[in-house]
Amino acid sequence: MPIPSLPPITRGSAALALAALLALAVPAAAQEGAPPPVVDLGEDGYAALVATAVDTHLRPAYEQFAATADLLATDVDGLCKARDAAALATARRAFEAAARGYFALLPVRIGPILEANRQERLAFWPDPRGLGLKQVQQILAKKDATATDPATLATKSVGVQGLTALEFLIYGADGDALASPGGDGDFRCAYAGAAAANVDRIAHEMFEAWGEGGAATTLMTVPGPKNPLFQTHKEAAGKLVGTVAVGLEILADSMVDAPFGPDPERAKPKIAPFWRSGQSLPSVVAALEATEHLVTVSGVTEKLDKSQAWLGNAILFELRKAAENARTVTLPIDRAVADKASRDAMRYVAVAVSDLKRGIGRDLAAAIGLEQGFNANDGD
Repeated sequence: MPIPSLPPITRGSAALALAALLALAVPAAAQEGAPPPVVDLGEDGYAALVATAVDTHLRPAYEQFAATADLLATDVDGLCKARDAAALATARRAFEAAARGYFALLPVRIGPILEANRQERLAFWPDPRGLGLKQVQQILAKKDATATDPATLATKSVGVQGLTALEFLIYGADGDALASPGGDGDFRCAYAGAAAANVDRIAHEMFEAWGEGGAATTLMTVPGPKNPLFQTHKEAAGKLVGTVAVGLEILADSMVDAPFGPDPERAKPKIAPFWRSGQSLPSVVAALEATEHLVTVSGVTEKLDKSQAWLGNAILFELRKAAENARTVTLPIDRAVADKASRDAMRYVAVAVSDLKRGIGRDLAAAIGLEQGFNANDGD
């Protein structure tokens, strides 16, 4: 049975529509309470699943982020040499690509991004109290020369050395000063150059870890007594599926629900990531598209019992529909939170992603014999 197309709708009706969709897709035996069949892939099957995910998604995702970081560092350096409007526009475009590339890593936050505070050093977010911004402003006020050297900048607070700091430097108050030489713009640009170089270095550290024989690749694909995390390929596969669910939870809670709030009066668009550069909602799309890509190329849904094919179809359908709805929102987030059509679209995203979190982290995991309970903070 073909799955019907759903337009952007409100939160309550989205939940009902999704429930109806799943009811149409679930076989009668499952609806009557029969236990769903579990497919045990065996160690070879779990090993193949993880290796495929590494080769076809994780390594390419980190390689792409490293490429965008290269371009960012090059274009910010070019801005500091040219100091004109065209160079500033070029640097901003490179930043926007890097911001989307960073959130394309959301479903694969395993290994090096979680080590050495790299995740926070790349983007100090969420930051509801604006602590990182205050520290950046202090550096600007004092003209702290150590912030203009990538080596010494990397030793400072995580909030002043990555993409969130760089965004303020090139988009925030007085960011336009970078388009003309002299004045306070000289120090600001030197600081921006150091931040971009730091992001580039971290991006390459992570990519190297996912290379052939790299530490992250070995950790995921060579379990056993010497592996500090995984004794079996099944454990590694469980971590892989679990991290996708955790990424979806972050997306729903922090990237959609928190900024949009329960109503326009209680919306907080400025707690969304990268709002100054207009990348808050494109980052949501990037995360959803990356999640769909990982689920698709890993072939995890193809491992299901034939009677559970509906589950794989429903997961991929909802990932695509969520991204489609998010793409319809073209207003800046500070305007989108008060626009009915935008709110409807993003509430669909929030409901769909919350259901996907359970569908992947609980139902899909269980269907291929993996541990459930992907997140200790989850109430399910």
